[in-house]
Amino acid sequence: MKIRKSTIVWFLLAAFFCYGTFASLEYGENEDGTKKLRWEDAVYADNAAVFPENEGKLVVVSGFLEVLEGARDPQAGVQFESPYVVRSVSQLKWNKNKTEWEWKNIDDPTADGDGWEVAHLNGCIKVGEFELDEELVKRLNLTVHDVKEKDLTQDQISAMEEHGYLKDFTTQLYFTEIPEIENLNEIDAIVNPEYEGAHRISWKIWDPDPEEGITIAGIQQGNMLTYYEVQGRLSVKNELMDKEEFEKINTAEEDNNPMVKVVFALFAVGSVIMGIRSLFKKKK
Repeated sequence: MKIRKSTIVWFLLAAFFCYGTFASLEYGENEDGTKKLRWEDAVYADNAAVFPENEGKLVVVSGFLEVLEGARDPQAGVQFESPYVVRSVSQLKWNKNKTEWEWKNIDDPTADGDGWEVAHLNGCIKVGEFELDEELVKRLNLTVHDVKEKDLTQDQISAMEEHGYLKDFTTQLYFTEIPEIENLNEIDAIVNPEYEGAHRISWKIWDPDPEEGITIAGIQQGNMLTYYEVQGRLSVKNELMDKEEFEKINTAEEDNNPMVKVVFALFAVGSVIMGIRSLFKKKK
């Protein structure tokens, strides 16, 4: 018996809605077999305080970001005032076919393992009594801008000039291993063979705002808040949230969960019925 395409589509939809039904019923498991936690499983930490009874639990912390230590770039020999810096790296290559120099972006954070990788450079940030671990800092989704020379102090500039060269363009500052990074030609490939493989670095940086409120879910480990992949929701919200708002959101989600399950189940049953009808429908 030849099966119609419509029959296949209906049964595929049925499988999808069945999966949705079971996915809404189950929390899922972590690699160690423990239940994955949702936002509503978290404990709200009043005043972003560390309470001993919350140790090892998923907690929600809301407050203002406080900078304890700026990020450091060891290759450029500079420590920024900001604890959140995104570093871009490119490498100079001589293209023999085109007879020209090209800057190739290094996109892989583990490209060479020699310290010249693209990276998030994290300092130390605190919310209330909690310090944030590196993974949480990476997920803060803060507003950044390209670093220019005017964003640096004279001490920072002097420190970098001891390690390499600075070139300030209209929109961006570059730190490089070589004195020239533009207007290079074929003669440089012969006279300056050390240019091959040279690096240049640029940065995007967050300017700390003492009134920038944030709400974060993570595992409490001492006074450290560590990243946890909260099921069904992002770990970070760029807004303040008091305990009443937190409980209101959880109540709304708990009320909606049964309806989601019912809707998926109804669509699954309906798709199966339509698939069976299509399977036995006679051709005209």
